[in-house]
Amino acid sequence: AITTFRYNGEAGRALDLINRLQDQAADLPEDLRELRVTLARETSQPQIAFNLLAIKIRTTKNPAELKKLIPDAIQIGIEAGQLEQLIPLYQRYIATFRATDDPRIRDYSHRLAQTYEWIGDANKAFEAYLTLSKSGDREALDRCISLNVGLFRTAELLEALLAADALVKSDDKLLALTAKLLAEAARREEAIALYDIYLDHCPDDAQAHFLLGLAHDGLLDFDPAVTHLT
Repeated sequence: AITTFRYNGEAGRALDLINRLQDQAADLPEDLRELRVTLARETSQPQIAFNLLAIKIRTTKNPAELKKLIPDAIQIGIEAGQLEQLIPLYQRYIATFRATDDPRIRDYSHRLAQTYEWIGDANKAFEAYLTLSKSGDREALDRCISLNVGLFRTAELLEALLAADALVKSDDKLLALTAKLLAEAARREEAIALYDIYLDHCPDDAQAHFLLGLAHDGLLDFDPAVTHLT
């Protein structure tokens, strides 16, 4: 009867019948559980489909199954407007497949950070972007820099910049920022090394010369301090 209803274009009646079977039985067969999700989507009830998949995901431990179920649930959750409810799904997928080369890891990591921003949790957004930035993700690093203005998590931002060494040294803006943060953290020798590289690229930056001079002065290295301060 369920198959007949569905292929006669009566997906709603097919779904109602499965729901009645669910009420009568302790558990539905796997094929009917999957069909129930499909019918909920076909009848424009993504919230129901999302809830059903979320329940299944919570009880599933098989990575191969999760690799299919979680992306399906995320897509349905987006359709249902359940953006905040996607957070545990992103977290589960990232935790399960982090050690692989799955291309969804970066995408879901960004979506997780963006969702935290959307719900107003700047600290968790910063932490999610921080993890990405340490692997050389420029977009994530830029978001960390922007978010830090209101969070004052400068020590963590500095470590992320240092971890992205190749990216920093290929970008004068990041290079100058990293040198400045190193100097502010009293890591003067490291700051001087970066300022020297930066000033090779931007020799007319007066502020950089001034800050480099202060770093030398802090090390009691007065001759180069005078050179850059005057």
